[in-house]
Amino acid sequence: MAIKMIRDLTQEAEIGKVYHGVVRKIMDFGAFVEIFPGTDGLVHISEIAHARVDRNDITRYMPEGETVPVKVLSVDSSGRIKLSRKAALEDLGQEDPVAPGEPGSAPEGGERPHHHERGDRGDRRGPRGGDRGGHSR
Repeated sequence: MAIKMIRDLTQEAEIGKVYHGVVRKIMDFGAFVEIFPGTDGLVHISEIAHARVDRNDITRYMPEGETVPVKVLSVDSSGRIKLSRKAALEDLGQEDPVAPGEPGSAPEGGERPHHHERGDRGDRRGPRGGDRGGHSR
């Protein structure tokens, strides 16, 4: 038991490894997950699911206190751990238990609808075909 306690205290996150961690805190930009005692990482909102996740829907995918699978994507020089729920589900060969088509998720197929032929921001070229300013060179 003492050896296990020491291993838990000195354990480091392994890049590419899938952990089953506990969701500790939800933020507008993602969720902090404790992957082992005293060590947590961030699952950015873009790494929660393949479908687009709205900041108001994060708790549908990752409720605080729940155990979720997460994969370690990277550990930076400051020791911050970047995690991914969607990559962990892929590695485990699991379907996302949160069904597409529910409020806040993308339509069937996981793609966001396009509002304009040239993307969501429309044609921004201006009257002179791409010139952004009135300055000559």
